[in-house]
Amino acid sequence: MTENIKLIDEKAPNNKQQNQMNKKHNSENEGIYVRGYSAQTKENDLVKYFSQFGNVVWVHFGHDFLLLDFTEQSAVEKVLSKKSHFLSGNRLFVRRKESRRNTVLNDEEVNKQIYEYLISELKNIHDFNMQVSCMKHNLQPDMNECYQKYSHVCRDLCNIISSSFPYVQVYPFGSTFTGLDFNNSDIDVYLANVKQSDEDEVDLLKIIKVALSKSRIFANCFCIPSAKIPIVKCIHTKTKIRCDINIKNMLGVCNSKLIRYYLGIDPKINDAMIILKYWAKFHKITGQNHLFTSYSLILMFIFFLQQEPYNLPSVSSLQIPEKNHFLEIQGYWNGGFIEKHKVRSEKISNTSLQEIVENFFGFYSNFNFATTILCPYTGKSLPINYFQDYKGLPHIFKRYKDFMSVEENKKMALKTNTCICIQDPFELNRNVVSVVTESVVEKFTLCCQIAKKIFSEKNQTLYRLYTEEPVQMKKVQCSYQEDSLDITLHRSTTIKYLPNNQNDEWFETASEFVLMTLRDFLDLDLTAEDSQSKMAKSEEEPTVHGSGKSFYVCMGKYNMWDARKATAKKLNLPNTTEMTVIEKETKITNNLKEVYNNISNSPIIVQFRLMLEKRNDALLVHLEKINAYKKSFKSFCLFFAHNMPQWFEMYEKELNKRAIALPKT
Repeated sequence: MTENIKLIDEKAPNNKQQNQMNKKHNSENEGIYVRGYSAQTKENDLVKYFSQFGNVVWVHFGHDFLLLDFTEQSAVEKVLSKKSHFLSGNRLFVRRKESRRNTVLNDEEVNKQIYEYLISELKNIHDFNMQVSCMKHNLQPDMNECYQKYSHVCRDLCNIISSSFPYVQVYPFGSTFTGLDFNNSDIDVYLANVKQSDEDEVDLLKIIKVALSKSRIFANCFCIPSAKIPIVKCIHTKTKIRCDINIKNMLGVCNSKLIRYYLGIDPKINDAMIILKYWAKFHKITGQNHLFTSYSLILMFIFFLQQEPYNLPSVSSLQIPEKNHFLEIQGYWNGGFIEKHKVRSEKISNTSLQEIVENFFGFYSNFNFATTILCPYTGKSLPINYFQDYKGLPHIFKRYKDFMSVEENKKMALKTNTCICIQDPFELNRNVVSVVTESVVEKFTLCCQIAKKIFSEKNQTLYRLYTEEPVQMKKVQCSYQEDSLDITLHRSTTIKYLPNNQNDEWFETASEFVLMTLRDFLDLDLTAEDSQSKMAKSEEEPTVHGSGKSFYVCMGKYNMWDARKATAKKLNLPNTTEMTVIEKETKITNNLKEVYNNISNSPIIVQFRLMLEKRNDALLVHLEKINAYKKSFKSFCLFFAHNMPQWFEMYEKELNKRAIALPKT
């Protein structure tokens, strides 16, 4: 199929007719967007089919979609009024085209239209298995057609590159290899027998890029040498498939083979992964810029299935014994395993797809990522400091021990000082989620909790899964009024400094830190109050000491807040990890105390009541004004609301680092 824009009328219009059509084309939206037809469908057949609704004046064939315009708007309405469109046994996806002249929809626009159509379909389907079928039909390409296209791409790559590298072998990998690809997915390719040990990888990629460009079989070829794994990106002109090519090592291919092995154990595993992959994409849990990758999400699902009651085999068990035909050595790592080892899980066979996915969400809804390493290699959770003393590791980690025994590799140990750690099952020094931020982990946990609830209610399950978004959880919520301030600190899901991430211990830590900031940083006098405090309270919620609430009267004579920033600058205090937050703020306070030392008989400038209240996984800090000099209470509240939560966040990070550094017991 061609990408060119062309007129379909048998007779070319004269200039007057052309101008009229162009004018009409610019002013109205007379077009449709079509996909869902097979690659073997001829252009004329599609045009002929839609010509029955009106006169077709313009068509554009993209990678796997058609844009088509009519002379009259009424033809579009006729097309859209028809409930279903079928051609050669394929159901067509038809939507109104956006009114932009000669614009090809980019991936984001195409995905948006697919999403809208999918949601409109799912809304009216109540049977869960039919929902899954609808989802796969709309999201995934025809596997037989894709296999032919991917084979075409790989053959062309091999033919072109073999002229420079006669022994080259082409290995596709990634979602197109595992069968988890969506429409418009790229194809990842590894080229073996290109790089010799002493050759520069980037120079070789540039040779490949030039060869592909000259062939004209591939277009838009360019090299990305600065990537962690340098690649050449290009587009196969015949199939319009985008390719990412690397020559680094086979581990990407090995990972894809492993994923395909687990997906092949039971069809429900594949279907569950498609559901999860689209769920993570919709909620922006997977993607770029410190998000999870699809690969890490798949590993999380495999790890879940390695636990009770499903008990899928660990990766290490698939490599024992390490005989020659089970080896695929890449540097220090073995990417091979027993691919023909047949496994059947009775539990998976006897459990519905809906229940498996629900259990996945339940498993990770309250998972302690802060103190645990997910290890698909052993199939078990490991303590966060398990790899700290690599010499004491068991024999199963011999390859990791051998790697770490080389002096230059010691700086490339498995990163565990992160908010989440998932060990790669082959490349054992790699944490596949090392760049994922704490806020993304918290969002993942929150989305799992909501998804678990949706699945348990068994009502429009996939429709709700792909439409209901969680209220964005804020770590800190502040509300200031003229005479009061409320600050809510939320407990993080990535706490490492508490043994079991206990709520009570966290509440006590947070409460003590708030009191310390008031007493030691801001130099206030604190007096504990009993339950007879005069602090305002509702009759519905009586204030009882010992029920998760504590009360204090706070007063201060000196403004220890307005000049803190200037004082830190004057003292030239470092902004790095050289000082803890307590050390830094204490130095500032001591300096300010010296300034106020010569002032005697200073009046009280601020006085307020403080309530600390435990609320599920949060601490409510409530300040209520008693007396204040002019606007001192307001300036104090604005400073406290901005700085105290930041101090606490830094304090928790320091506690986490300290906990990780503790020796393994």
